This record gives sequence, C-alpha cells and structure tokens, in this order.
Amino acid sequence: MWGVVFISSIPVLNQLVAQEVSNKPIPVFEVSNQTLDAVLKRLAYESKLRFTYEANDPVMDTKVTLKCKDEFPLTILSRLLENTGHTFKQIGNQIVIYRNPDTSNQDKVETVPAVVTKPPVTKPALYENNEVVQTLIPVDTVFVMDTIFRVDTLRQVDTVFVYPEKKPLSNPELPAFNVDHFQENPFRQPGWALDLSVSPMLSNFSTIESLDDWSLRSFAIDGRIVRHQKRWSFYIGLQFSQFSQKFNNQYQITSGGYYQKDTLDLYYTVTGIDTTWIAVVDSSYLPLNSESYSVDRVNRLGYISLTGGVDYIFLHRPAFDISAKAGVLVSSLLYRNGVYMQSSQEVHGAELGDIAFSSPNIGLYAGIGSRWRLTDRLGMVLDVGYQFYLSSTMSAQIYDQNLKAIRLSVGVRYYL
Repeated sequence: MWGVVFISSIPVLNQLVAQEVSNKPIPVFEVSNQTLDAVLKRLAYESKLRFTYEANDPVMDTKVTLKCKDEFPLTILSRLLENTGHTFKQIGNQIVIYRNPDTSNQDKVETVPAVVTKPPVTKPALYENNEVVQTLIPVDTVFVMDTIFRVDTLRQVDTVFVYPEKKPLSNPELPAFNVDHFQENPFRQPGWALDLSVSPMLSNFSTIESLDDWSLRSFAIDGRIVRHQKRWSFYIGLQFSQFSQKFNNQYQITSGGYYQKDTLDLYYTVTGIDTTWIAVVDSSYLPLNSESYSVDRVNRLGYISLTGGVDYIFLHRPAFDISAKAGVLVSSLLYRNGVYMQSSQEVHGAELGDIAFSSPNIGLYAGIGSRWRLTDRLGMVLDVGYQFYLSSTMSAQIYDQNLKAIRLSVGVRYYL
C-alpha cells in the first residue's frame, strides 16, 4: 500500500519541482548565432526543465541570437519560439514543443443555450417559464511519458615504446678546417657603415725632459667610413687628437746680502784681578735680492690625422663579435701651447711655438675590437689598442721623444 502511495505521488512532486524551478528567473541568458536545438539544450540545463520536441524538425536548425536578463525560463522559451510556428505546453517537469496548428481549422467553442422547464408549483394558475443559459467548454487531457536511457563508455589506450638511442661505435669524423677566410658572416650582410667614437688615452707626452711620466689627460675623436665584407672590415677616416701635460713648479732665487751677528750668551773668567768676558754669537745671511717663481701650465699638442686600417672577426656570436685590428695614421700638427724645459728647476723655459716639431708624423695602431648589436642598423663599438709614432715629436736635436698611447675607444656604428 505504501508503495502504491509513493508511486502515485511522483507526478505531483515533479510538478511542484517544475513550478519551483520555472518561477526562478535566470540572471543572464545570451546566445549569438546558434541553432535553436543547441539553445534549447542550454536552456534545459540552466532551468532544470525537460524539453520534448521533434529533433528532425527543420526549425531546429534555425540560427538564433537572443539576450535576456532576469527573465523566467518559460518567458525565454516563448521569445525563442516567436515566428517559428511552434508553441509549447508544460506537463509537470516536461515541456512539450509542437507545431502550432492553424487556428482556422480549430474547433470553435460554441455557446449552446440550454432550456430547462420547471414544473408548476402548487398553484396551477401561476406558471413560470425560466430559461438558464450555460456555456460548454471542451477540455482535453494529454499524457506524455518518456523514458530515456543513455549509457556511454569510452576507453582510450595508447601504447608508447621508447627505444634508447644507439651511439655509433666509431668516433665521428671531425669537420674539415674551413680555410675560406672570406666566409659568409651570418650577422651582417656585406655593405657600408659609419663609425663615430671617443677615445681617452694614457700617453707619455711631456715637454719636461726630467718628467717622463704617463698621464690620462689625452684624448682622441674618430670618424670613419667602413666597408664590411663578410669577416673583414676596411676603414678610412679622420681623427682629432690632443696630448696634454700639466706642469706645476715653484722655486726662489736670491742674490747679494750680508751676515748679521747676534749675541746669544756672555760668560766670563777671572784671572787674578782681571775679568775676561767671552760672548757667544751667531750669524745669519740676509739676502739683498729675492725672486720667487711659480710655473703652473698645461702643455698641449693638437693633431689632425688621416687614418686607415683593417680588422678581422675571429669570434662571432649572434649578439656580438670580437676582431683583431691594425691601422696607420698620418698626423699633421694643428696647434701647440706650453713650454719646454730640460729640468723642472730651470728659471725660464722655451715656448713650444719657438721650437720645430715633426709634421707630418706617421703612427701605427694595433688592438682588439668588439661590436655589440643594438638594432638592425645600429651597433656599439668597443676597442682597446696601442698607438705610437715613428718619429720624434720635437726636433731630435732638442728633445728626442716618440709619442705613445694606450687607447680605449667607445662609439657606435651605423649600417647604411
């Protein structure tokens, strides 16, 4: 008996659940250019309702675009079925979607008057005829029961066999040494470039023979045009260089004068009745003429040079390369300023403008350079090298000194 009662209450429970679900609005329901079949499946998932319709109906392939906010599921379903010729009916938790028949063929609801005649009462003389009008409405009851069973079983098995790599028994052959020194440079294609760099120099420039030391007061500025051809680069350009030396000396010269005596102490000796006094004196020399000299100057030489050279890349990487380079420069004296002295104790020196200098003077340069790629057309250049001149800076009869310098160049290269 309890089983019968439970089975009979299932439709009632389904109807209550369906009513509770359909009474809850959906916050946001939005579809764009999807088939009606896919939209109904999504609406059924979000509303917990079950839809029954003919899947082969062509209207299910219609593209639908809809956006709803805070609307009930059945209201959304009504908007989806607009202009499709379909309607729906809710039976418990089941929503049946079917084609809406033509209203012209539906049975019309007729109102049929019913005449009921009451028998006369005790007084036959009083006859009453009452007419009662009733409306008859046809009622149809549709029962739809669907039972769907769906069981999917998916198994995927992959078998992968990994075999160890067999190493060759014999040693691999070494690649042949590439003797093509003009091999292709994968970093830059052959072409032209412009270099601009600044070089601080540690030089031995000095116009005081007794002060032969090195200083960092010299510098050079280079501008060059470069032809790079695979691993080789050839350049020619101009260089402005200045060699400097700071000289600071103070000394004093005196002439004439006399010695001034000063009594420091007196003591005496007594011999008989005689007293002998002896004085302890000191003397200091007082010059009549005194001259003080102070020399504080910066001696400078300026050159304008025509430069040329070549470098070869022996280490190449995608971002940078390292090369060995050598060059020659022909320097002409541009200006000179300062004094020349054989010793720092001299009173007066010779002005550099009165001394003959070697011009032009030929120099050589050797070093190691590196170029770092910044962009496709721009690179940073770093060079370090040794530069020296073959001839003496001044006339050899005056002061035989060959200029030498260690250079550190920092600059950029622009590829044309």
